[in-house]
Amino acid sequence: MTAPEVHTAKALLKKGRSSEAIRILQQAEARNPRDPTVLLELAAIYSFLGQPAKAVEYERRATKVDATLPEVWNALGSDLHRTGDLVSSAVAYRRALELDPRLASAAYNLARVAAAKGERKEAAEALKRAIALKPELAEEAGREEALAKLLDEPEFRKRADPRRRS
Repeated sequence: MTAPEVHTAKALLKKGRSSEAIRILQQAEARNPRDPTVLLELAAIYSFLGQPAKAVEYERRATKVDATLPEVWNALGSDLHRTGDLVSSAVAYRRALELDPRLASAAYNLARVAAAKGERKEAAEALKRAIALKPELAEEAGREEALAKLLDEPEFRKRADPRRRS
């Protein structure tokens, strides 16, 4: 169930009125602090406004309300990554993938974090998974230096090519 305030807040955001959107959502949150829709919308606004630490606060609260939503874990991973907490970010992406093994964005994001941490094997496996789920991610990965390097490795190409058998 979506709180009606979420729709109002989204309309305000489209008009560039983020402060009003936040105020309306915070009022909704005060009435029902366990509404994951409101918490996630607040997180999304703060993330959009370049305040990932504030977004993380709301995403963590949303995971406590309902820990079964893979999109919440994926968003949490993204904002944790933006705060520089790569370890917690990877944990959040892995949790998203446990909940929804077909969530290509979580696999791709995990590849980015693993590459940033220098964990080439995990990065390659996550990237291979992401591309298998959503082939157009190969092009996006080619534009990111760390992932592009993985794509260029012969071992990655061999593992990623489903026509090749070992």
